[in-house]
Amino acid sequence: ARHLDLGALGDAALAGWPSAEEFITYCACPNDASAVKAAQWLKQHGYPARVLRGGIEGWTAAGFTLETA
Repeated sequence: ARHLDLGALGDAALAGWPSAEEFITYCACPNDASAVKAAQWLKQHGYPARVLRGGIEGWTAAGFTLETA
């Protein structure tokens, strides 16, 4: 998992990220609203993406780790 602020989402922010890999977006907001926006942007720019239901809690419940700033 990598933290990327929705406001910083852009081609420059994604430079060096593998474009063929699927992006799984998640957030800590109600109804995964920010994750949906991020996934939509990624798809519109040719990146495979989908939303992880359950947000950040779903991510950690699945046993995945988070980066710390």
